[in-house]
Amino acid sequence: MKMIFDKKTIISAAAAALALLSFSTAANAQQDRTRIKDLQSHIYYFASDSLQGRKAGTESSAKAARYIANEFQKAGVLPLFDDGYEMPFSRDGYSEYNFFDVVGYIPGSDPVLKSEIIVIGAHFDHLGVRYDGEVFNGADDNASGSAALIEVAKLLTKDPSKIKRTVILCGFDGEEMGLFGSYALAKQLKTDDVLQNVKLMISVDMVGWLKAGGALMMEGTGTIKNGDRIL
Repeated sequence: MKMIFDKKTIISAAAAALALLSFSTAANAQQDRTRIKDLQSHIYYFASDSLQGRKAGTESSAKAARYIANEFQKAGVLPLFDDGYEMPFSRDGYSEYNFFDVVGYIPGSDPVLKSEIIVIGAHFDHLGVRYDGEVFNGADDNASGSAALIEVAKLLTKDPSKIKRTVILCGFDGEEMGLFGSYALAKQLKTDDVLQNVKLMISVDMVGWLKAGGALMMEGTGTIKNGDRIL
């Protein structure tokens, strides 16, 4: 099957994801090299032909979900639910699809602020395979964001004592079909009576277009109250 991305696209996505992470760490050069290698490894996996474009609700999407769950576990992120990281959900009219969000959390260390929640999410699904067999690999949309989500998880768990509020990390399925995964998580948090405790949600999406000038551009800040100042 033909591939609609090249090595330059993937490396650009990894470089941009690294830039997104750089604000939160004073990592030395060796750590940076390791993180670049890890970002590239994640992106190459998500965007590989073997995952068939990660169409939401399919086995290829489920493979991406299991990869994220495994990386969360290795990083020390706790599963949000008693039965593990995967949160299955359904949608009317899509009975043939098996949708899964991947949800973990890092408990807050502050006795008061830990009741407040910050959600960091990235969708891992993409468009699947075209009628002529061409794979929509989705290196930037959203292998790049999913890779960044994993590396953010690793950074945050390095020193949990610095995490004052509880952080929920989520890989969303079904985004391309209509934001199904984010809706499912919000519905579950509402059912669990904690949705009102969410103070901020950040969606890490398509971070792979780092320009030649090296500037990091953040868009969509208008959806967050005082977003520019906070970020």
